[in-house]
Amino acid sequence: RAAMLQRAGALDDAAMLRAARGGEVAFVTVGLSGLSRVPRSAVDHAVATRCAKSVAGMCRQAGLGPATTEAVVGLLAPGMPGMTEMGPAPVGEGELRWRIDALARAAAR
Repeated sequence: RAAMLQRAGALDDAAMLRAARGGEVAFVTVGLSGLSRVPRSAVDHAVATRCAKSVAGMCRQAGLGPATTEAVVGLLAPGMPGMTEMGPAPVGEGELRWRIDALARAAAR
């Protein structure tokens, strides 16, 4: 469903927020991959390792707002290191590229 919405140009922040709040892990994972233009394998690996900083960085790259990012991170990487009271610690562009590359390499093994 997320892939269909993206192809139609209808996958947006509001759709991702509804899905995250509804606990739709598969939708959110596919949507995050598409919107952030990060390989699905890297998103899957970030989810499997519950890496909050990587998920938050992907949300930023996808252009998701703070409320949606918080909901997505809460769904995909609940209660893991890298979280602060205000949400995941910020990830800079260089660190995000490094994290995505590392996740993609790990997923390829």
